[in-house]
Amino acid sequence: MAKKIAYLGPPGTFAEEAALVFDKTARLVPFPSIRAVANAVALSVANVDEGVVPIENSIEGSVTDTLDLLIHGSGVMIKCELVLPIRHNMVAKPGININDVKVLY
Repeated sequence: MAKKIAYLGPPGTFAEEAALVFDKTARLVPFPSIRAVANAVALSVANVDEGVVPIENSIEGSVTDTLDLLIHGSGVMIKCELVLPIRHNMVAKPGININDVKVLY
């Protein structure tokens, strides 16, 4: 039976991408917060075997929610580290001049 991995969702996030790199055969289960992922692993919520959460990123640096859970005894431990190169893309309708773009979301 395939392993179940909790990850910081929703689908389409970099955490999901990391989980897929970690184990392509696993069944992935999204959770709404880092704490929810940790609780799912510690308490076997939804029968998950492992969890994937960010510990560092290019925007925030260290992810304090993850560090707090590890430091303050959430019942989970680090099993391994995966460095996932992140690429952001800007897309627009054909014919849009990049100099006309004023706001990015």
